[in-house]
Amino acid sequence: MKLRMFQLKAFFSDGLNQQQGALDRLNKQIDDLKTQIRDINNEDDGKFLAEKQEIDALLPDLQAAVDQQVAQLKAVNEQMAQLQDHATELDDKISASQAQEDQLSEAIKGETDLAKILESVEANKQQALTLVEERKQLAAQKAEIDGQISDLGEDLEAAQTNLNIKESDLHKHQDQTAAIDNQIQRAQKQRAHKLEILNQSKAKLDAQAAQVSKRVADFAADLDKVNGQIQDRFGTGYLIQNVQFSNTLNYMVLMNTNDTNDADQASEIRLFKFLNQNVSQPVTVISLKFDLQLKDHLINWAQEHQFDVPKMVNIFNELQANAESTAPVVTIHENESIKGAWDADKTHREFRDAEGNLLMVAQYQNNDQIKDIYYYDDSRLSRISTLNDQGQLSRTRTFQQDNSVVDEFFRLMGRYA
Repeated sequence: MKLRMFQLKAFFSDGLNQQQGALDRLNKQIDDLKTQIRDINNEDDGKFLAEKQEIDALLPDLQAAVDQQVAQLKAVNEQMAQLQDHATELDDKISASQAQEDQLSEAIKGETDLAKILESVEANKQQALTLVEERKQLAAQKAEIDGQISDLGEDLEAAQTNLNIKESDLHKHQDQTAAIDNQIQRAQKQRAHKLEILNQSKAKLDAQAAQVSKRVADFAADLDKVNGQIQDRFGTGYLIQNVQFSNTLNYMVLMNTNDTNDADQASEIRLFKFLNQNVSQPVTVISLKFDLQLKDHLINWAQEHQFDVPKMVNIFNELQANAESTAPVVTIHENESIKGAWDADKTHREFRDAEGNLLMVAQYQNNDQIKDIYYYDDSRLSRISTLNDQGQLSRTRTFQQDNSVVDEFFRLMGRYA
């Protein structure tokens, strides 16, 4: 009965530690998503809008230049039309004068009497001379107008060319404004898409965190209950109260937890201090859990709580050291589909895909040596791989939807067991 109750206590304590660790990791991921969501919400289109405003400021002047050129082209066309009408009028007058002179000439040609011919010539002499002089003047006016029409033709061509240039500049700036509007729309759509993905991921993590929080509360309640039962039944939290030690024997302590820094391990602390006071030989700790840094953990733990640093036997380290392993060194290769980013203290590196989904979190030791790799499937922790000091895979744990361990494998003597 005693052993069963203490086994339940250890079970609930381990479960609480595991679930609390899972909850801490989920909360860290949620905080990271919140930061990304806040950063996207803080983004705006100020750069694009400033560029558009600068271009829009030029449009009124460009439009005014186009309107002015259109008015000038219209004025030249109107002046050209007036000159062409005048030229047509002069052509009509010249034709009428020529016709009148031809009529006089015909009248003379049709007369057979010489005396009458001389009489007709003398009578129409002044009129003929007048018609010739008139045509000369009309021809001179016509030539002058033709010259003006030619000059206006050049002005008209230049005005049309300038109008084309002004309209081209105006259309160019209008196209630039339209292009900036398209950039703003694309940027807004991209932000909306990213926010949708991040909010979906956060919703999933929130749901997982709520489930894990409930399991944390359940384990804590069960642990409090069994602790209360042990205290009520035995009056203490220790399984053994009275013990005698031999000065000639070596004593060993089995440890079932990796987290030697947990504040709740008051009983373990009291046990080591008790052993330091009552045994003459150094205590040996035998690790029943996989912990590559067990020695450092024990040293720090002992110094923090002021008892002698125990000896240490790490079962899995010892087994792996007994045979040379040919396992490859584990590395993470980044590419366009997988991008990594360090946290603030450079101890963890997160790897995400192109859409921002979390794929892996690598925990480092000694700055460049990977210690653990946490794998995520749709924002859920699915597997943890632990590496040895040579960077080779030493342990793999696979998790179910409720974060409970499905399978756990250890590499022993170059192979898995």
